[in-house]
Amino acid sequence: MLLVSEGVIYGARQRAAPGAMQLVSDRHTAEDATCATKGRPMTFGQVVGLDPDLAAAMELSRRLRPSLGRVLAVLNGKGGQGKTSVTANLGGLLALAAQQANSPRRVLLVDCDPQGNLGLDLGYLKPEDVPADGRVPEGVQVGDDGKGLMTALQAGTVPHRLRDVRPWLDVIPGGSALDEVNGMIFGKTARGHSHRARLALAEVLATIADEYDWILIDCPPREINLQDLVLVASRAALVPVSFDQASRQGLSGVAERFSRAMTVNEHLELLGVAMFGFQYRVNRQGDEVGQRREVRRELEADLRAAGTDALVFGSVIRYMPSVAKACRDRGQLVHELEQVVGPKWWEVRAGTAKGRPVPSTEAGKVAQEYEDLAGEVFTRFSQLAAR
Repeated sequence: MLLVSEGVIYGARQRAAPGAMQLVSDRHTAEDATCATKGRPMTFGQVVGLDPDLAAAMELSRRLRPSLGRVLAVLNGKGGQGKTSVTANLGGLLALAAQQANSPRRVLLVDCDPQGNLGLDLGYLKPEDVPADGRVPEGVQVGDDGKGLMTALQAGTVPHRLRDVRPWLDVIPGGSALDEVNGMIFGKTARGHSHRARLALAEVLATIADEYDWILIDCPPREINLQDLVLVASRAALVPVSFDQASRQGLSGVAERFSRAMTVNEHLELLGVAMFGFQYRVNRQGDEVGQRREVRRELEADLRAAGTDALVFGSVIRYMPSVAKACRDRGQLVHELEQVVGPKWWEVRAGTAKGRPVPSTEAGKVAQEYEDLAGEVFTRFSQLAAR
């Protein structure tokens, strides 16, 4: 299990000192409260001129900021970069830590993607996936295709949530209803409230933020208005990046979104870049080699050129399609899959065992990488909040 102690997340094989479980339970810290007034100006974008609507939106953003001090966006301008898997697995590990600490507050995942695929990793269903006879397996929940979230964005009401998708973990499901966001933005723009409209998600999350230690948002790759809503609501952003050149172009797209979002949310910062879906390539000394090393160097150069001190995190999620497939087939997170007891696929194939096969011990390696990444990401987030 995952332990959280004084801003550091420990893996399953370590323990925190008694009474040291601070990060999960103490959400409203002095550092959180000061982020609205003491945040270091971010250089991953620039604030532009004001108009009355923009000035009012900026003031509202400042008032909401203390409630939204632990909102993390996970995004990239390109699809297929691991955003949904990273959101689900980091959120699951945080919820596990909250459960272990018996925290009075929970973890919330928000699916802001019209594709609504977060359920593939967490095991809840889309409405179209419900069997024709309406029978849903015991313990399996059903999303609403984003209708609850869309209604909340339009009316400023408390959003519909799937409760206890995991212990201490709630989800606001996404889906095709979020395609209506463009129309909502257009309508408010026509009434002279284009900048206020961009705070719709921030206002919705502020109504429930007291219930949660952390809020993680899975952001769509190409929906510009949805990306803007997410970044305006967030304190920081994490960008998963794969090995291909187009993923770096996706990072450039994120920079453009930052520049726009910061016109309203002046305290937004880029937390860092997470390398996702790479072959495990290290030498005997444990140093990265080949493509993995070269991509890291390129990403670090990109961030320096952008003028940000954001990190390329040291932990890398390896390319392991068998584990990814097994997780989504079962609706399990990687650390959960690691604990599954059952026959191996070759035992089922040989007829020496029956039942649903589980993957090999490779799941344990990927689970450890997610734990390592979680430790880096949330330690960095705590350092950012203390500025």
